[in-house]
Amino acid sequence: MANTRTGTEKKKGNPFLEQMSLQYREKLLAEGVAASEVDGRVKDYVDTTLRPAWKAARKAGKEKNLEGREMRQFVLGELKKIL
Repeated sequence: MANTRTGTEKKKGNPFLEQMSLQYREKLLAEGVAASEVDGRVKDYVDTTLRPAWKAARKAGKEKNLEGREMRQFVLGELKKIL
């Protein structure tokens, strides 16, 4: 598959991580956390919780020799268990 992005386009992030970040952001705002603190807390949450969980789930999938659709389903299932 050829790279279709040009130099000015931004690379899309992981949709699952983006969705979980958005949910956490909404949760913080609903709890009444100051808007100035939300970005820092979301970044910390992604770095300390989501990314390590994602890496652990991918590693477990690789150990089971999963590929493609099975890997995606396995990883998302594992993340739902963890989070």
